[in-house]
Amino acid sequence: CRMEADGTVTWVKDATGLGLGTMAALAVGPGGTLYVASVDQQNTLVARLAPDGTLLDTWPMTGVGRISDIAVNASGSVAIAAACVDATADLNGTTVINPYIQYNLLLASFDPAGTLEHHLFVLDGTCPRPSVELDDAGNAYFSADMSIPEDVGPFTVNGVEWVYGQYLIKMDGDGPITWLNAPTSGTTLGAAACGTGRELVLCADGGVWQGGSTRGNVDWGNGVQKTEENPAEQLYFRSVDADGQTQRMVIGAGDNF
Repeated sequence: CRMEADGTVTWVKDATGLGLGTMAALAVGPGGTLYVASVDQQNTLVARLAPDGTLLDTWPMTGVGRISDIAVNASGSVAIAAACVDATADLNGTTVINPYIQYNLLLASFDPAGTLEHHLFVLDGTCPRPSVELDDAGNAYFSADMSIPEDVGPFTVNGVEWVYGQYLIKMDGDGPITWLNAPTSGTTLGAAACGTGRELVLCADGGVWQGGSTRGNVDWGNGVQKTEENPAEQLYFRSVDADGQTQRMVIGAGDNF
């Protein structure tokens, strides 16, 4: 549906009437075009809808089990965050080989016409729900929970230190993974997990805000630490600059929240 700023609902569409499955992610592109991820747990697609809800076209993602997030920048370039991809997948006409036939994650970027530009597969021990943001320079920011040690492009994360773990990466507009940011336990055990849903937001001065839950003592890097020993789950938000350095963070139990 579409709700105007004054609260008026101007249209409602039934996904099945558009020939789509379960809606899993939504982004708004240039001119108000809607980009929707439709999921059936075996094959997924990205559907483009006009501002009035009329279906424009679809980009099939055959062999992709789930798209959990989608991002569009001002030029109409698109990035998706996905999981549970088959050994061979067709990303809107481009065939890719997945080296990890077990649980896996996928980050992929497309030009405004829907042609695949860059992609990255990551081995994982589950099928989490990663998130993605895409800035106007074409840089993609991708965050995901982790359950095992993982190679993420040229970087390695060591896996869970206490209960769970997570990481954030930047894929340059030309394709290389330029940095990885993964919080670790501080002076005592700690853990941090990504939020559910859209938990990445672009910062106006570059980089992203990222949110989730944390417990225990966590070292976020760059001298930023969560020192509370509270073992209970706490909401957090942190900002990470375009160079991958944590700049500041707030937690639900903190005075600065």
